Amino acid sequence: MEQEEPFDLIGWLSQQKKMLKAEDLAPVLGVKKITIYRWAQKKKLPSLLIENTLRFCPATLSRWARKQHPEFGKARNKDIS
Repeated sequence: MEQEEPFDLIGWLSQQKKMLKAEDLAPVLGVKKITIYRWAQKKKLPSLLIENTLRFCPATLSRWARKQHPEFGKARNKDIS
């Protein structure tokens, strides 16, 4: 049986050209949208509040992911706490 190629989060983030919403990020991280909101509220995930809407900067998330977990660029569904 062929092993599935690990998801490249850093690569995916580098391809994003606009600010992300929680619903964009949740399936990529393999969590529910509410989890993204909770992580942002607890400052576990860098975010911005723009006109009462939570947004995520791909470049900031990429730097954060590399700092938090060097292996995070090649792994999916890692606990980010």
